[in-house]
Amino acid sequence: MPANTSFDQTQIFDILNQGIVVLDRELCIVFWNAWMEEHSRLTRAEVFGRPIRDFFPELDSKAFFWKVNSVFKLGHFSFFAQNVHSYIFPFKSEKYLDTNHDYMQQSVSLAPLRDDQGRVSHVCVQVADETDTVLARERMEEARCQLEEMTRLDPLTGLANRRHLMESLSRELSRCGRSGSQVTVAILDLDHFKVVNDTYGHLCGDQVLIHTAKRLESMLRQYDLVGRYGGEEFCVILPETSLKSGFEIVERLRKAVAATPVPYEDLEIPLTVSAGCACTEDMECLSTDALLLSADQYLYKAKDAGRDCVQCSLS
Repeated sequence: MPANTSFDQTQIFDILNQGIVVLDRELCIVFWNAWMEEHSRLTRAEVFGRPIRDFFPELDSKAFFWKVNSVFKLGHFSFFAQNVHSYIFPFKSEKYLDTNHDYMQQSVSLAPLRDDQGRVSHVCVQVADETDTVLARERMEEARCQLEEMTRLDPLTGLANRRHLMESLSRELSRCGRSGSQVTVAILDLDHFKVVNDTYGHLCGDQVLIHTAKRLESMLRQYDLVGRYGGEEFCVILPETSLKSGFEIVERLRKAVAATPVPYEDLEIPLTVSAGCACTEDMECLSTDALLLSADQYLYKAKDAGRDCVQCSLS
């Protein structure tokens, strides 16, 4: 027995969760499914037999008509990828409250439809809503960036962590080797930090570290880097900086910290730092370990000299 096909087969196209448009050779609309009605706010009665350009003149700027004509001429399929074009039809993405996209993100495909003689008589335009996919991809990228940031930043101070410092210093030393420029590194240590913790508690100690981090960061140039080296130690990387200039910068940092007591509850806690500086101009072999070891040795000289001072080979 023949299959029962008494139902209107165009219903199939109306239940699809994508837009279906059929254009004739004059680029007039001969089919417009329910999805297109919903998102364009245009009924099929309004658009039937009319050139699609009348409703969407902006399609010209997206090479839509050129691609449709190439399908008619060559008989091949064509495609608009969302990651290249974002959207083709300017449908508002009204169902999405939290999105940076004003328009529904779409992928659009063009397929040739042939008559009994095998000639391309119409082009079927299929419009798929890719907004959910795009938003999911953006959320994943945002989460990836946040995770990457977490691996690079110290959670307490928000400064670069030791890993980020080492990677940055390694890159700077490689650049120095190629260009012959200099980089100065300083290690700064909060004086008597254990006394602060023991006297006022660890919450106060945390505030001291946060306050110091902000103070140091605010005093540096845009291309400098300061990070938490460990415990109460901070490390400053000064690219394109001689030892003399680096010493002057770190001395300004030392004075700024000493001039700015840390407010905590109803107290103002005085604070000083000791620092050691080293520069690639003094190094025979460019090595992160050797440069940091040299800075650390000068830090101990600053401690031995009574603290609240900066030491380097120029001292």
